[in-house]
Amino acid sequence: MGIVSAPRAEAVAAPPAAPQAPSLNQWSSFVCFGAALSTGVGLLCLAGWMFDISILKSGFPGLVQIKANTAVCLILLGVALWLRKAKTKQTGGRILVAQALAGLAAVIGLASLGEYFFGWDLGIDQLLFVESPNAIGTIRPGLMAPINALNLLLLGSALVFLDWTTRRGFWPSQLLSFAAGLLALFNLLDFVLAPREIHTYTSLPAAVTLAVFSLALICARPQWSYGSSHETALRRWFFQGLSAERPQPLRYGGAVLLVGVATILRDMLGRSYGMTAGIYTTFYPVVLLAAVLGGLGPGILATALSAASAAYFFLDPPGIGVEKMGDVASLAIFTATGVGIAGLAENLERIRRQSADVLRKASSYTRSLIEASLDPLVTISPEGKITDVNKATEDATGIPRSELVGTDFASYFTEPEKARLGYRRVFDQGLVTDYPLAIRHISGKITEVLYNATLYRDEKGSVAGVLAAARDITERKRAEQELAVYHQNLEDLVAQRTAEIQSTNKRLESANQELETFAYSVSHDLRTPLRAVDGFSRILLEDYAFKLDAEGQRVVNVIREGTRKMAQMIDDILAFSRAGRLQLSMEAIDMEELVREALKSLQPTLAGGNVKVEVQPLPGSHGDASMIQRLWTNLLDNAIKFTRCKPGGIVEVGSQAGANETIYYVKDNGVGFDMQYAHKLFGVFQRLHGPEEFPGTGIGLAIVKRIAERHGGRVWAEGKVGQGATIYFALPNGGKA
Repeated sequence: MGIVSAPRAEAVAAPPAAPQAPSLNQWSSFVCFGAALSTGVGLLCLAGWMFDISILKSGFPGLVQIKANTAVCLILLGVALWLRKAKTKQTGGRILVAQALAGLAAVIGLASLGEYFFGWDLGIDQLLFVESPNAIGTIRPGLMAPINALNLLLLGSALVFLDWTTRRGFWPSQLLSFAAGLLALFNLLDFVLAPREIHTYTSLPAAVTLAVFSLALICARPQWSYGSSHETALRRWFFQGLSAERPQPLRYGGAVLLVGVATILRDMLGRSYGMTAGIYTTFYPVVLLAAVLGGLGPGILATALSAASAAYFFLDPPGIGVEKMGDVASLAIFTATGVGIAGLAENLERIRRQSADVLRKASSYTRSLIEASLDPLVTISPEGKITDVNKATEDATGIPRSELVGTDFASYFTEPEKARLGYRRVFDQGLVTDYPLAIRHISGKITEVLYNATLYRDEKGSVAGVLAAARDITERKRAEQELAVYHQNLEDLVAQRTAEIQSTNKRLESANQELETFAYSVSHDLRTPLRAVDGFSRILLEDYAFKLDAEGQRVVNVIREGTRKMAQMIDDILAFSRAGRLQLSMEAIDMEELVREALKSLQPTLAGGNVKVEVQPLPGSHGDASMIQRLWTNLLDNAIKFTRCKPGGIVEVGSQAGANETIYYVKDNGVGFDMQYAHKLFGVFQRLHGPEEFPGTGIGLAIVKRIAERHGGRVWAEGKVGQGATIYFALPNGGKA
């Protein structure tokens, strides 16, 4: 039911450490070795036949030679196993070629068995090379040993059906390869016990290669042979504790029964086919089955009984003695091998029990982790059926686990189709995160959840289903709803405050407009009486100076100077007012030209002074030319005024690039100012120096600020007392450098 993110699905705490099984790389290395050995031995044996080198055909002088057909089949099987060595990265063509090669080897083995049992002559035995009728251990020239033919049939068939299973999960290949392995092992052991006997008419290279190849084929698919959770033949035979589940009378009685059957079978073979060699070949399977099915005790009992049966029924003459040391040695080797097999089976059983105990603990540990989750967790099959749930899922639905498993997962949601859509999306995208759904409790309660889901795979790498987890977001939904209400209230409050601010701004704008109009009117109306005062005072000085004493003339001059300052102040106030009222005439302007015009108008101020003005290249801008020229005039006049009293005065005009703006500046090395009073520089009637030191009305920089702001720009100043000042103004350039 739920859908957990991929990282979360995989981040399950590790269970207790289990005994390390061989890695896939180790299995693969042995498979490669088996394939290479089979191919190499086959090629060497064919080379022995081609160049008539006996040692390559038999392995040792005086032993049975490997048949040419057997060598060819070893090559076919080796190449086929090499092609099928890895279950991944298998293409259809590669599989088809491997199956064709393995099938050909199986057909050759089957044909050879037919020739042996029915006396056929299919013409395949000496198709490649002709063998002498007097060759050692030859049933018929060129005909491979029957046990090798059976082995090739089993191994070829196992390779053909390597990845095929029945509906019940049974793997035919595992049974075929294991049976071939037993035959090869018994063949090899019997050969080792009496290497100079003919026995099964096989050769040493074939016996060794088929034994190794059988194990390599088993290891080609370790997931179904050693260490898998599948109920495979090898696991049922070796790892399911059969000996522990049977009562002792059955285990020991079964061992005695198996030895009896083997003795009767061996006697029948001797009477029917005249077989006198290979006695122990019949008893090795008995020892193995007794040890596997019964345990250590029954295995040792079967070994002892088999040794006794072989000694007193099949040795010639019966019994053992000092004069027959070869039989004594063979019997001793058989007994030691049988006890070893019984001990190995017991150890495997003990390892199985330990592994089962670790697996049980790991399963319990994993289950406890799943149940410890506060979120509903569920696994869903590819068909959409619930395969497992945890306690949180039971609580969310109100339905016990036994009733949830096997049902349609989507039926427990308020929107089943939406749930199925999310499930299909997991298969399309590999995972789904934060998928909103609602679980319906049997009581009718609805739980809002966010699902996260990812695919999980079995040990073969195939998609086994979906692992999903739900996060209850009921409280979060409630908090989001409350937050939405608070957010709406905040927006309403912001809108209300904004409306109030806009209303206040309109009133301030209206008041400022009225104030500017009033200032303009007052300033304009004051000009007439000021001109009258200035005119009459001038007449007094010109026409009546002889009637005035020195003090009278001084007073009249003071009056005239006051009227001049007052007129200048009125002009500045009118200029400040116009800077805020006049409509801007925007155009491209040449800053260098405006600076030259400003300096030309300030020539009387510069005349006779020791101030040097340096103008750097200035980029053009966009604005009202007359206003920008007034801005430059005020800045230059201000810089010249505060630098003129200092020897070697320099005024520098320049610019620099800013972020979406061009910065212009006027820099001087005059009297400077204290930065703590920088905020007063651009205020109306704000002065940092007295009028007796430097003339002026205190409005010039205020006009500069108003002009810059009306153009969308800004102004600021930097300075140090006694070291000069720099006034900056920036105008937008539309992102152009």
